[in-house]
Amino acid sequence: MKYALTISLCLMTSIVMRAQNEVKTEYLFKSDLYDDDDQKRGEGDMHRTQLRLTLPLSVCKSDTFVNIWTVSLNGALAEMNNSSDTVTGIPDETVNMSANVSNMRTLKGRWGMLTSIGRGIYAPPSEVSASSILINAAIILRYKIRDNIYIGFGGGLTNMYGIPLIMPMGYFSYRKNGDISVEIDMINSLRISAWKRICPIFRVELTAIKMDGLSSVVKAGGHSRLYSSTMISSGIKPALMLGKTAELWIEAGGVWRRSSRQSDRKIENMFSYSSHDDKHFGPTLRLSTGISMRL
Repeated sequence: MKYALTISLCLMTSIVMRAQNEVKTEYLFKSDLYDDDDQKRGEGDMHRTQLRLTLPLSVCKSDTFVNIWTVSLNGALAEMNNSSDTVTGIPDETVNMSANVSNMRTLKGRWGMLTSIGRGIYAPPSEVSASSILINAAIILRYKIRDNIYIGFGGGLTNMYGIPLIMPMGYFSYRKNGDISVEIDMINSLRISAWKRICPIFRVELTAIKMDGLSSVVKAGGHSRLYSSTMISSGIKPALMLGKTAELWIEAGGVWRRSSRQSDRKIENMFSYSSHDDKHFGPTLRLSTGISMRL
């Protein structure tokens, strides 16, 4: 099921519990594009600007109980400069904007629950319509193995394929604080990173692997189709602290694979490879910079 990973990434994006703001821009250098037979079909690069805002609506904490409500706003504009026949399968621009309300609460013992619901617009700017408004919802039960390790399972709802579809979801979170801090997240996306504070105002973060993506409802041949792209990357990020909660950072690294897929928005196409227009970009360099602020 080639689309399961992309759908799961979009669903997990709806669950954001950390109150923080971030604006960033990144550039993926030009790389070759290949089809499923590894034949070169063209080349292209990508520039993406993202904005994320998460604010607490209600916070109730005690030694044995947690109940937190947040609202999150996410926006991204991706501009892709493609050559050759890449233009026929990849939009020149795509906008991803979403708003979600999420809740995290304890249940009984070591068990807790994460829930989220929202909707967003996923389309090229010139093709925004009612069909490009996608819903997302998720419910995850999580279990605390230790104070810094959580696992969970649940389901997510999306209408990417036209009708509401429920997908299974997994959850994992690990934190280790110390001289070198380690974080592993499978909440918003897959991310494995470690960082070290060099001095009170400077730290360096190394991301071993990060997986994220974008989606877009496009019009092709008079039909509504689903375009999706999943990116696997890594990088090193020096960050300068601006007070106690904000930081200015730059990041350099590589994108090891950037997929490009297009399919009709029909549920049967989720299991049929013949209806997919599958391509992928080869490895390339990536540069990004941004400002993050934790509330």
